[in-house]
Amino acid sequence: MHLKKIKTFFFVFFFFQAFNFLNASELKFGHVKIENFMFKVEIADTNEKRRNGLMFRSNLNIDEGMLFILPESSFANVWMKNTEISLDIIFISEENIIVDLLKEVMPLSEKIYTSKMVAKYILEINSGLTDILGVNIGDEVYIEY
Repeated sequence: MHLKKIKTFFFVFFFFQAFNFLNASELKFGHVKIENFMFKVEIADTNEKRRNGLMFRSNLNIDEGMLFILPESSFANVWMKNTEISLDIIFISEENIIVDLLKEVMPLSEKIYTSKMVAKYILEINSGLTDILGVNIGDEVYIEY
């Protein structure tokens, strides 16, 4: 009986380790350069990744962010549901030009924000960085993924 419990424990343990490995291997990363500052970004290029975004994360390093790649250029909607950190949200056109900015968006809000212009990409970074870096609408962005 004791041996069966040990075997079951190891089976469950290794199953979850394999599951976590597969999930981690699905993560994609790229880089976004704004005003001579390079961000390492997690790529959200599927419906599931875009839907989950930065939900349930308690921190984000200063040089990190998330880049949402929309299926097509459109007026983009975002919200902060279950997002625990305040963010600056940058809407970027297909031509890699910043077309809208949301600064210091409050965490955990269910308010829906819509871009004022059509965007292909959305970059989420730590709150306050757009002011520190001097980011403005009309600035060009370098995106690599």
